[in-house]
Amino acid sequence: MSIIISFIFLLTLSSATKLNRTEENSDVLESWIKLDKTLKGTTQSVIKYLMPMLVESSSQVNLSSKCVKQSLQLVTGLRSLKKWAFSFVDSSAKGFDGLLSGALSSFGEYDQCLEINVFDRKKKDEVVFQGQYCMVQLRLPLPPKTKRYRLYDQLEELKNFSGTEVMKYLSQRAHLMYYIPIKVGLCIPSGCSEDDLQNILNFAVKKFEMNAQVSYCEVKEEKQFYWIQIFAMYV
Repeated sequence: MSIIISFIFLLTLSSATKLNRTEENSDVLESWIKLDKTLKGTTQSVIKYLMPMLVESSSQVNLSSKCVKQSLQLVTGLRSLKKWAFSFVDSSAKGFDGLLSGALSSFGEYDQCLEINVFDRKKKDEVVFQGQYCMVQLRLPLPPKTKRYRLYDQLEELKNFSGTEVMKYLSQRAHLMYYIPIKVGLCIPSGCSEDDLQNILNFAVKKFEMNAQVSYCEVKEEKQFYWIQIFAMYV
């Protein structure tokens, strides 16, 4: 009898455990479904809010037709939370940690950006465009450089600056940006040229009175070796 009771007890415990696991799995799955819907809805709301501003700004910025077309494809992909579209945002720099301590660089993800390939909907093997990694330099408003500045110097034009604590702190170190600008890594469609990006930056930083300059842009290309290089490596 004790053996039968023990068996029934173990069977009941096992069934209850399976039931709990099933309920837990169901709860987790339902949570992921809700999270997916929430994220998609939030993304669509943000794009819907930003779209009028994007259309207005694009009409004021001189961009190539190729750049406009690929940028619209990117926005459409983001609206549907496509992985390739999210990779453009994910691999771009999004903020600075320790800016007040002198961390003036946010590089993003170089390799991830260059690995992005956007394929044609009909011809699955045909690449429409790729990820392009660009380095951008930003500087706060600075007067023409007239001398060699040392670490603890200060710009004469900003010695009487009285603003918020943060801006006053930055004004005391603004001269260092002659030598070390703020560097930001961006991932953009390969159809956008450096001139396209420069025009976008000029429009974007106009309200902040900042100076923005594109340092370089790179796309993933197959490496080609010439016979003289092969011969040199052989030797």
